[in-house]
Amino acid sequence: MANHKTGLMFDPICKKHKFPGHPESPARLQVIEDILNEKGLYQQCVPIAGVAATQETIERIHSQKVFQDVLDSKQATDIIHFGADTFANKYTFDAALMAVGGTIEVVKAVLAGDIDNGFAFVRPPGHHAEANKIMGFCLFNNVAVAAEYALAELGCDRVLIIDWDVHHGNGTQHIFEDRSDVMYFSVHKGYFYPNTGWHKEVGIDEGKGYTVNIPLCSAKMQDEDYLACFDKVFIPIAKNYNPDLVIVSAGFDPAAGDTLGPMSVSPNGFACMLHKILSLANGKVVCSLEGGYGLASTAAGAAACVDILLGGEPDYESVYQQEPSKTCLDDIAKTITHIEKYWTDALSEQSVDDAVADLANDLQNLDINEIVDQVEVPLASGDEDIVEKNLQ
Repeated sequence: MANHKTGLMFDPICKKHKFPGHPESPARLQVIEDILNEKGLYQQCVPIAGVAATQETIERIHSQKVFQDVLDSKQATDIIHFGADTFANKYTFDAALMAVGGTIEVVKAVLAGDIDNGFAFVRPPGHHAEANKIMGFCLFNNVAVAAEYALAELGCDRVLIIDWDVHHGNGTQHIFEDRSDVMYFSVHKGYFYPNTGWHKEVGIDEGKGYTVNIPLCSAKMQDEDYLACFDKVFIPIAKNYNPDLVIVSAGFDPAAGDTLGPMSVSPNGFACMLHKILSLANGKVVCSLEGGYGLASTAAGAAACVDILLGGEPDYESVYQQEPSKTCLDDIAKTITHIEKYWTDALSEQSVDDAVADLANDLQNLDINEIVDQVEVPLASGDEDIVEKNLQ
């Protein structure tokens, strides 16, 4: 039985945006629908009807030219291309409006209290789309427009966007980097498309300190590495920021087995990250699909996340039995050196918590008999029992 009321948004128009052979395909949505039905998760959720976003809503973030370029694709008789990697067909404009509008509808339902949390399974994805540029498979920036809508129309003062896609969300960062009412976190592969999101990028002007990037510069990073980013940086700062809403750019291309990403996150890894995120904003969390190109790994990751949204529990124990890699810890340390002056209290508290946890772990591993053997002071008759009792 579900403990949380979770909304799911799917719309068939999002499957009509397609280009044969392209990795950003309609099959991505189909395999997610299939696994949610197979596991009985779909039936436990509340369906959220999508509503296409309006031009006015899109242009809260994007230029009129970007809107017009996507609108013009409705007249296409064949595939058209925006740069080397982003395509459109005659259905793309409607799909893109629904991707934005569907994400907004889930946000509206969460903030109205109709549901506790939700997932907008939409495409095309959005986090690479800049205010003035279409790129990286992305036409409109779904989460950015939804965040702006929440601030302007739904009473939010602070929105946090957390992006765990393997690629850095350059568009989302650049849209909000000079503002403090939207905070942006990203953990992603460094030295990888689109080659943005470095440790030193912390925001500009009034937004300094409200962009936090952890580029993981080595491949094959696993669950324990990603959770270290959340435990040591993201969650402490997020609790201090105290957002009214969290939107997750949920890309499943960091998954082991993804066809474009070189990382090794398991379904349980995604579940652990999302479970931690649910501790924020009184659980008002909306996920919106970004990348994920291995069909099996994308489906498994999505199902694990929906289970968590419904109130499931992840397996933290198996993750915390493994130590984060040195390269991951080095990347975290680099990020902290750039961000700590803006969030001194939050990160200082986390340092104390880490020290206490290390001490507790050391004490747990102490061998009492070994301590007794090292006691050099001769004990009076009968004192051995007293020492043993107090060491237990």
